[in-house]
Amino acid sequence: MDAPLHDPHGPPAAGLVAAPAPPAGARRMVGFSLAGPLPGTELAPACAFVPLILVLEGGFELRDAARSRPLLRSFTAGLHDRPVGIAYPGAAVCLQVDLAPLAARRLLGPRLAEAAGETVDLREIAPALAAELEDRAAGAPTWAARFEAVSGVLARATAGAQGPSPLAARALAEIDRAPWRPVAELAERLGVSRQGLSDALRREVGMGPKRLARLARFEGALARLRGAQAAPLADLAAEMGYADQAHMAREMRALGGATARALAARRPD
Repeated sequence: MDAPLHDPHGPPAAGLVAAPAPPAGARRMVGFSLAGPLPGTELAPACAFVPLILVLEGGFELRDAARSRPLLRSFTAGLHDRPVGIAYPGAAVCLQVDLAPLAARRLLGPRLAEAAGETVDLREIAPALAAELEDRAAGAPTWAARFEAVSGVLARATAGAQGPSPLAARALAEIDRAPWRPVAELAERLGVSRQGLSDALRREVGMGPKRLARLARFEGALARLRGAQAAPLADLAAEMGYADQAHMAREMRALGGATARALAARRPD
């Protein structure tokens, strides 16, 4: 999905376009088109965010070891700790918003936890939201107008919405800050039992602290690998709290589906 950035006021089917100001709680919002060698396939790494994708033209097919199924006009994925295969049989134009877990919880409510490890049709878990997002995005003539329309829908949908518990919010912030911290130490820091911490996080986002920390550490290591001055792999492994470089290499393959160097060379979609 990589492509040069284009003018956000240009035609909606041109390369990869980044919104200059993502919605509150979003890591980024982009529009992109797929028109390379078709049909194509991609292995999407595990991620510690919740992607919300509107398919404006064309379509996708999700592939994993157990099943293969089409993805229609809008879909989202709960937190994943494994790579997911995606096939695109033809050209497609999409808008994607990557939400932090807390923002996704406010938007989707308890259904976010139920979607952990799954990719689901947005109309199945939030039909009114899906319909409004699809209609507003499809009716906008430029990427800038689409970004503005989607941001407005998300702002209205989350206004006054109940967020996650204070414990879950604090735990997620601590995990992001120090994903190498042992779960027992994190629970003590938050003043709860390990079981209480695990229950709170599973209830809110569908994953316990150990799996969330694993994802956060993977993403942190990958971000450093892609940085302008990447550290040697052995130093990076120590910095991120892996047992050694071999441990980090195994995690990169398990969560990213490729070697550390291959993942570093692959820019974020």
